[in-house]
Amino acid sequence: MFMAPHLKFSKYPDGVPSAVTPEVRRFLEDHGVPQAVLTIFRAVDGPFVPSCAGLGYSVNGVTIGYSREDDEICISSDAGQVLLLASWSPAAPLVVNRDIAAFVDSLAMLNGMLPLYGIDRDLDVSEAAADRLRFELRRLDATSTEDPNGFWSAFLDDVAVGDYPGK
Repeated sequence: MFMAPHLKFSKYPDGVPSAVTPEVRRFLEDHGVPQAVLTIFRAVDGPFVPSCAGLGYSVNGVTIGYSREDDEICISSDAGQVLLLASWSPAAPLVVNRDIAAFVDSLAMLNGMLPLYGIDRDLDVSEAAADRLRFELRRLDATSTEDPNGFWSAFLDDVAVGDYPGK
């Protein structure tokens, strides 16, 4: 588990729906998820069954937060993967990370790398930051960047063009 001294976590000791494995339930109760990391993730007040409204599929699991596009991020009960119920992918959810621990570790690692670059960055600096972050994400969880249109890949594209400057 990645250390995240500056992150505040949302833990759910009394409110995890039964649609997850005992291991996932314990993780959410004991460790929780970061309350927010940049604009890419914000935790829900309490996990709930994914709505999948307007999508061509359903997911058995629990929603733990929202992406920057306000799409649900959930944990699948079937495979334990963290999924993005992306509005731009109505046919199937997008895999974010292999499991909840890898997702939390990825967010904590990102938070520990902030700021990714200064406000006066140029394209070379922002691309180098994206490359460093991509390397660390793959080291933590190779599945995180497999989908070129996925959660982490889209974020890395934005980092590479300078969308996440520090102070």
